[in-house]
Amino acid sequence: MKIFPIGTVSTGSSSGTINGLSYTFFEPNKRCKSTPTYNNLITKFQNQTMLVAKKAEPFLTITYEYENIYTREYRQIEHFIHDNGEGLVSCYMVDFSKGIASTSVASLGDWYVSIGNTKDFSATVNMKGNRAFITNGISWKEGQVTSLTLNASIVVDIDTYGYGSLTASNAESKGYIFPMYEVYINQGSINTFETTSYIQETINNSSDGGWMYTGNITAVSKYRI
Repeated sequence: MKIFPIGTVSTGSSSGTINGLSYTFFEPNKRCKSTPTYNNLITKFQNQTMLVAKKAEPFLTITYEYENIYTREYRQIEHFIHDNGEGLVSCYMVDFSKGIASTSVASLGDWYVSIGNTKDFSATVNMKGNRAFITNGISWKEGQVTSLTLNASIVVDIDTYGYGSLTASNAESKGYIFPMYEVYINQGSINTFETTSYIQETINNSSDGGWMYTGNITAVSKYRI
């Protein structure tokens, strides 16, 4: 399983790997924006009667906006895009614009997460946010949504694969839950990045030296929302 921007994730770890390099998760530091698109065909007739038909399933466009990120962060994004074939294959992306604090997390093998609004989640495969991403800002856990009680709670299967290292106690005390979508990254997104300021420090995978970058990464959901 590949999650943007850390690559292939593994059991019990909140980091990912791309071609043998280990990467940690970081959110877009400016904002995340998600926009639904509804494909309805509207036809007007002479007497003003209107015919409306669904042309295709609605989909979601997710945009990560970055401002003055470090060279190491830009190179991580660039590495992911290159390994991904710039949208040639799908990956998973968290919709950080739809976060909601959990009021309680009960760990019974699966996690029973209590939230007041469930509209962005779905227990149906290939619909809406069928996977959930739970984080306290440092560690994270993710899993498939297996059942849902409307505007009360969702059940997240976090133990089948065990991706992420967040504990249930940390999730309950200061955790936020986000829908996660299978997406295709738009071609040319990496070309939006431009250099800004320069930091006179060592340039490597753990230092903050080099150019800073500003740009956006945009992706579209593979399945209907």
